Amino acid sequence: LLTVKGFGDVLRGARIAAGLSLREVAARTQIRSGELSKYENNKVGVDFAIVDELADLYGFEREELAVECLRARYPKVPPY
Repeated sequence: LLTVKGFGDVLRGARIAAGLSLREVAARTQIRSGELSKYENNKVGVDFAIVDELADLYGFEREELAVECLRARYPKVPPY
């Protein structure tokens, strides 16, 4: 599970950049909107399978989201 502080902010930013609401994401995936909210608010860790699914839906690569997460925590990490 990914539990790095800041990863929820990256997921939220990716969702917003894709122009999707939590309800729209829930309707297109097998993930409930309440669970998505917990991920985005860093309340629970995120499984890599979920990251893959969300990355595909949002138009990002999993690695890109992971690097952005690291950059949220460690600003000196270079962009993807």
